[in-house]
Amino acid sequence: QENLGPIAGLLAAQAQHPEVAWLVLACDLPLLDETTLAHLLESRAPERAATAYRSSHDGEPEPLCAIYEPASREALAAYVAAGRQCPRRFLTESDTLLLDEPNPRALDNVNTPQEYGSVMSLMNPQSSGAPRQQPSGEVKRLTVQYYALLREQAGRREEALVSGARTPRELYAELSRRYPFSLGPEMLRVAINSEFGDWSTPLADGDAVVFIPPVAGG
Repeated sequence: QENLGPIAGLLAAQAQHPEVAWLVLACDLPLLDETTLAHLLESRAPERAATAYRSSHDGEPEPLCAIYEPASREALAAYVAAGRQCPRRFLTESDTLLLDEPNPRALDNVNTPQEYGSVMSLMNPQSSGAPRQQPSGEVKRLTVQYYALLREQAGRREEALVSGARTPRELYAELSRRYPFSLGPEMLRVAINSEFGDWSTPLADGDAVVFIPPVAGG
């Protein structure tokens, strides 16, 4: 099957070596530290389907810093055969041991140049003996909430992120490159800090943004 995302790699690995457990790590976790990884390995539960961290942002499983046991192979194959491909949802519905993160930022991922710049500033706070300044008006810390279809497609209810988006429209375009959203902005409403807003409303650092899809009712 095409366009399965990261779950395809796990399926291929399990097919080659079905008798072993697989430690799966995403390549966009620059803040992943030795303590977080060691805690995952030490807490591994071989009798369960998987061992994973509970996200510090939304409480959901983190599927790309997890250990998948041989017992998960058949269930995962059946899950994909049923037309499903969200590894986070698979862990939610499976016998997964969920751990609290020792470092709440260890699993923050980096997908945009702005997020990369923010993480580099965090990792290297000084340059040439002077503090590195965050570009004014460019990088913002935002909280995004998802509902209904968007929640299913993003595989999460909420996330905290760093973005250079100036408006909700730019933010949604950025997120659409990360998640397989099937709804265009014209089909959604946007709320900023609990108030309905316009797609061109300027975003500010600390804003909470909600994208609201149409909801069928009777």
